[in-house]
Amino acid sequence: MTKHYHPFKHRRYVTVNVLLFSVPVRLTNVSPDQTVLEGSNVILLCEATGRPTPNITWTRVFEDYRNSKILHQGSAWVFVNISRTASGTYRCTADNGFGNPVSQVFRVDVTCKYFACLIIKLMSVCFSCVCPVIKHKFRHNIINVAVNPYTTLTML
Repeated sequence: MTKHYHPFKHRRYVTVNVLLFSVPVRLTNVSPDQTVLEGSNVILLCEATGRPTPNITWTRVFEDYRNSKILHQGSAWVFVNISRTASGTYRCTADNGFGNPVSQVFRVDVTCKYFACLIIKLMSVCFSCVCPVIKHKFRHNIINVAVNPYTTLTML
């Protein structure tokens, strides 16, 4: 008599316990405050770790500390040909639904690509931008000078 071996007859069941765990978000690489030249390309970074993988959103912070709507999603935000209107405070927020969201606030100042310097006798005053015009009275002459509202005046 021939014995037939049935491979599934003696099947064994193995129970596998899978441990799923979450790890809170941690920012690992965030752009610092930056001063950039108008017209340049700028990359802002906000990299984070966590499990599940965090979602990263970008907002602009207004003067009254409110946030704008979400302007961008992802760990890198590229500004091509950045303009002065991009000057301001930004917030990147990383959230994975576990623990509290983590955020970082930083400043971007965009300076104009044009420079205007006035030489007045022995004094030279340089302005970093040709923007809105202001008037400066120097001895009986009125000089119209264009400056960016964020410009720092430097006496040479």
